[in-house]
Amino acid sequence: MFSLFKLPKDASFSNKEIILFLLPILFEQILLTSLLMADTLMISRLPGSESALAGIANVSRLDTMFKQIFVAFAAGGGIFIAQFLGAKRYKDANKSLKMSITSMVLIAIIIAAILEIFKVTILNFLFGEVEEKVMNQSLKYYTITILTYPFMALFNCGTASFRSMGKSKITMYASVVMMSINLGFKYLFLFPLKLGVTGAGMSQLIAYAITGIALFIMLCSKKNKVYIDNPLKFEWDGRMIARIYKVVMPTGIENGIFQLGALILQSLVASLGIVAINADHLTHTMANLIYAPAVTFTLGIIPFVSKCMGAGRVDEAEFYTRHIVKLDHMVLAVFAIIYVPLIPTILKIFNMSDEILREAARASTLYFIAMPLMYPKSFAIPSALRGTGDTAFTMIVAAATMFLFRIGFAYLLVKVFDFGMIAIWIAMVSDWLVRGTIFSFRLKKGKWRKNHIIDI
Repeated sequence: MFSLFKLPKDASFSNKEIILFLLPILFEQILLTSLLMADTLMISRLPGSESALAGIANVSRLDTMFKQIFVAFAAGGGIFIAQFLGAKRYKDANKSLKMSITSMVLIAIIIAAILEIFKVTILNFLFGEVEEKVMNQSLKYYTITILTYPFMALFNCGTASFRSMGKSKITMYASVVMMSINLGFKYLFLFPLKLGVTGAGMSQLIAYAITGIALFIMLCSKKNKVYIDNPLKFEWDGRMIARIYKVVMPTGIENGIFQLGALILQSLVASLGIVAINADHLTHTMANLIYAPAVTFTLGIIPFVSKCMGAGRVDEAEFYTRHIVKLDHMVLAVFAIIYVPLIPTILKIFNMSDEILREAARASTLYFIAMPLMYPKSFAIPSALRGTGDTAFTMIVAAATMFLFRIGFAYLLVKVFDFGMIAIWIAMVSDWLVRGTIFSFRLKKGKWRKNHIIDI
């Protein structure tokens, strides 16, 4: 079996280098998903936990939509940094770093201000059918989490930039610190101070503010391969920003559309009642156990492909894409084999009704079985394509399959065939199957080979 992962003697990156780069990202993602599970566990122990958890679950979909836009923009900036490093154009790499951070933080501030003004209208439009006590919890939580956005943009820019430099250990340490601060303050606010969902939001705000600012300060060090020159001097290079966003914007739109679809589906789940809302939220929480290794490869594949493209080694870009995708399949299969038998046992730690736990177990089992079969081709391959600059194509495919399969099929199963909450997860798997087939064909055809984003 291991002959499948054998590299040629003249390979630019060895298996050891790939694994040593991916391991800190994996550990980072496991920590982040552990935080999400700890969040859910702590909130489930509060008085009136079902309404509190449902309120946070509704907001989390809306919240995640904007967070993922920041992640996409940060990853896009990281693509430029990695390609400039591959081409040994260090001054351009420094400039792209500063312009990425400046523009992203400004965008995050504008988004936060708009959402703060219209938060009541937005929540009523999306979740007007939920019970009043659930809506009140959603409003309290979202009022605080909106303020997190500028710091989250800073945090994501920092982690994406250090990954592009090959310093994945720094992103891991940043996540450890962020998680520790978040959990510490969350426990303080929820239990001794009894601040409820407001406290859950405040702990997230404090954690991202501290770690986001710390990463910015670290990026100012000239000891880095890429650093922020003159950090206190405001600079705006319109040409560089236009070059970055020409590539980044499709990815940002793609992530925004993806999360908008998830938000539409959350509205569909909300219409099924509090049992469906909490079962769906628990399934998302469980999904994080295997999502951590999956997103490790999705994030980790970008620097390798981008550096190959920046150096003009196009054949190697394709080779490493296929190689890392094979590793992705294998690792996810191992995680699935471990976790599937444990799903009912793990779910019992949450203080929820038997009906909620039963529905969550069904959906979780489906997700864990489908993950190693379909996820790598559905997400790692398009991530590699983005690393080459092929962002417009991935955006169009992701948007089309999202609305046709993930949303359209889910509504058909719920409204026509009365499948209930599990329909959301069946539709998700169908989306993976279709998009994975399309992206595999795109990689094979090779049109992406003509991309030269740093020479735009």
